[in-house]
Amino acid sequence: MKSILSYFVILLMGVAFIQCGKNENPCSQSNWIGTYIFQAENECIMDTTNQEEVNFVDTIVFTANNDPNKITWGMYQYNLDDCFFGNIKASLTLEEDIIIYRIGDCSANYLKID
Repeated sequence: MKSILSYFVILLMGVAFIQCGKNENPCSQSNWIGTYIFQAENECIMDTTNQEEVNFVDTIVFTANNDPNKITWGMYQYNLDDCFFGNIKASLTLEEDIIIYRIGDCSANYLKID
């Protein structure tokens, strides 16, 4: 009986250790929250028929939302879908402390500063 109890205690300790070692979702709301500054614009292929100019903002600030599956940027709220949110015209992707902001075929990198 003592050996069964010992195995049970070891099993519980192993499960607790594994649970404590799990990483938080790298794309949760808390990972998005903060201020990001413009770093560099990547190659941009403009649509010559449309002649639209793409201008990226200097700073992006995300704040928390009451819903843990959303973030707020300015006066808009966005649903988080893994490390991405966006639509046909624009999207943002989170890669650790970098956000890749795409507008059409153009993209820019933003670095998290806080």
